Amino acid sequence: MSPRPGVVCVLLLLTAGCLGGTADPASSPTVSPTATFTDQCTAIEKPVVDPSRESVTPSELPEGPPQMTESAVVEYVVAYEEAYGRNRLLRDDTKRASQHVSDPVVRLVDGGFVVEVRTYESALYQREASGNETTTGVYLDGARIDVSYLVTEDRLLRAESDSDGAPPPRDGKTMECW
Repeated sequence: MSPRPGVVCVLLLLTAGCLGGTADPASSPTVSPTATFTDQCTAIEKPVVDPSRESVTPSELPEGPPQMTESAVVEYVVAYEEAYGRNRLLRDDTKRASQHVSDPVVRLVDGGFVVEVRTYESALYQREASGNETTTGVYLDGARIDVSYLVTEDRLLRAESDSDGAPPPRDGKTMECW
């Protein structure tokens, strides 16, 4: 008597993967992220921030980290994100803008550091009324952005996401070269 086709199919499904190989997962090589680049560093062209606002001036972007240590890189990334994010909020009718950076998580990778941060934006936009119009304002509060940076000896990459979790920094743009 031959086994039923359904039983044979179930047995094959249950044993699939068990018969494949003998490799020990603990001995498999681990791929670590690398921050080594072979191309010439070319930073994106950042928008020029018009400094002609009554009460809000643009923030100056900081120079690269003074040294490639964890604390110096985190301090640099937080300062950079605060300035860059705040400058993105500035428009002709901006009365107030701020960028709060929190929860930096740093990871050493081959050739540099990955730093992930969460930022919160807030801004007040208000157009001046003329004639019989009423002055109106719009307040933006708490827009959250997850950002990841890759800091190497010669460049800064930035990637952002408005959903949970920072994207891989290699998916971002080269912001600075040094």
